Amino acid sequence: MAGTWVGPMPPDQFLDDFFRPVLDVPDLPNDHFTTVLTKGLEKDMYQPFIKCAKGIIPSFKIINTAEHSDLNSTNGYKLKPDPTMYADTVDTMEKWTQFDKVKLNIEFKRNPLHNPFIDSGVPGFEAQSQNSHDTRSQLTHYTTEIFL
Repeated sequence: MAGTWVGPMPPDQFLDDFFRPVLDVPDLPNDHFTTVLTKGLEKDMYQPFIKCAKGIIPSFKIINTAEHSDLNSTNGYKLKPDPTMYADTVDTMEKWTQFDKVKLNIEFKRNPLHNPFIDSGVPGFEAQSQNSHDTRSQLTHYTTEIFL
């Protein structure tokens, strides 16, 4: 899998190129998501993030799918992504994780050693630690499930 990722790309350019503009995005204070960052464990960041994000993206909802695998995952994988964004119309009452309806998976990594990429803009932007490799593998599994 090493050397197969495309990039790097500045975040603003990525958003402009791959996401349609959202009208009426509210102005948020710079510290809007601060409560998320104060949590010690990754799993403790999910609900504060969901609370902070609620209402920012119209017609979508973000739910905590970290404890709920998609029963329809291929090859028997029991993938449980961190918070996941769906259209408001998706019924998540009984099936919380549904890769066929995902709009966005949000992956939290508290430890910098788990960062999959180096954001310096230099060639060879894939971080080389085993944890970084594991994170890229995790992202690949999620992406594969979404596009199957």
